[in-house]
This record gives sequence, C-alpha cells and structure tokens, in this order.
Amino acid sequence: MAEVDGVVMLTINANAPELNFGQVATVGGLGAGQHTLRIIAAGGASIGIDAVIIDGQPLIGVAPITIAPPTIEPVLPTPLPTLIPAPTATPEPAIVEPTLEATSAPETTETP
Repeated sequence: MAEVDGVVMLTINANAPELNFGQVATVGGLGAGQHTLRIIAAGGASIGIDAVIIDGQPLIGVAPITIAPPTIEPVLPTPLPTLIPAPTATPEPAIVEPTLEATSAPETTETP
C-alpha cells in the first residue's frame, strides 16, 4: 500500500507464484509543497524496492556542502620492551617401580 500525506493512493497486490521484477507504481496529481510517502506491507509480507524516483522541485535552495579533506597525521607505534620469561625449574619425573601382583580369575557364567 502506498500512502501519501496519510491518504492511501494505491494498493498493490504482490502475491504471485514467482518473483516479478520491473513493476512500476506511480502516484501523480499532487499539489505543490512537501509530501510524506509511506510504503506499508499488508499481511506481513516483505516488500522489495529497487528505486524511488521523485519528480519535483525542491522547496528551498540547498547550499552546497564543502567537505574539507581529512588531515592525515602518521602515528608511529611505540616500541614495546621484549619480555624474557624467567627460568623455571623443570620437575623431575617420579620413578615408580612396577609390582607383580596376581589378579583373581574372572567369574564364569552360564551362556544364555
């Protein structure tokens, strides 16, 4: 739905079995002055808009804006000190002597 100044100007049914490109909607016959256009999706559907073309004269003259180019000041990184880790003691592996110990025999069960 396209609404201009709070008045519905057109209703577009975009339900289609496949995507449709190149569709044009036009609103004309508006009086001179400022207008507000609202495009409202009905039924929770998505709206895809490629372009909006407005043919009219601006209400007020717009002075051109001059943008000064940015001043670029190089910033050199400050050197960071090289950190040398303090030596740490390497733990000695513990030596464990194996012991020979008999284990009990598994219990026998009847085969089902």
